[in-house]
Order: sequence, then structure tokens, then C-alpha cells
Amino acid sequence: FRARYLRAEHVESSDLVITATVEQSEYVERLVPGAGDRTFVLGELGRLLALVDPAGLPPVVVDPDAVYARGTAMVAALHGARTGRSAGAADELDDPWGQGDRVFARVADEVEGTVGSLARLLLS
Repeated sequence: FRARYLRAEHVESSDLVITATVEQSEYVERLVPGAGDRTFVLGELGRLLALVDPAGLPPVVVDPDAVYARGTAMVAALHGARTGRSAGAADELDDPWGQGDRVFARVADEVEGTVGSLARLLLS
């Protein structure tokens, strides 16, 4: 693992940007105006995943192009599910740095739960 600074080309080449905090999400939008429709705070993403109807997405097909099409449709549906609501403090991940194993495990569970839901919607 090696940290690096987020640069505009990272965002421009991404179809989905997931942040830990609202402040990070706002930074992404300042860095690349127009990236807000594909930038989500992790907790916000988790809330919105439950609102996306899988039947409204392209079918699941074992083909990289089909999976990509389903993924971009899913991101558009997530953005549409926002309906004017923005992410808030309740959507943010706690920073587990120096907080001990219990906090680290809770944050890891939050990440795993949301990423698992994202993968299930994308692939099933």
C-alpha cells in the first residue's frame, strides 16, 4: 500500500469515485467539475444501492463490455436516486487511524458491506 495524491487524470479516467467523507467528495468535484454525477461518499452509495431497481439495468452477461455497460447504467441510476439529496455526515466513514481494533473492524465491515452490495448489483 502506498498513498498518493489524487490528480485530475485519476478522476477523469474513472467511471465511479467513492470517497470516505463529504469533504473528499467536494474536493473531487472541485478538481474535476462535472464528476459529481459519479462521485459518492461510501455511506451515501450504500443507501442509494438499495433504491436502484436491477431490472432497470442492462442484463448481466459474462462479457467485459456488457459488465461495463451495466456498471455505467448503475452509476447513472445511483446518481438519479439522489433526487436532490446530498451526502451528509451520517454517510461518512470514521477514520480508524489510532482508534483501536474495534473501530478498525467496524469501518472495515462498513466498507465490505457496501462494496459487496455494489458487486452483487453489478454482477447478479
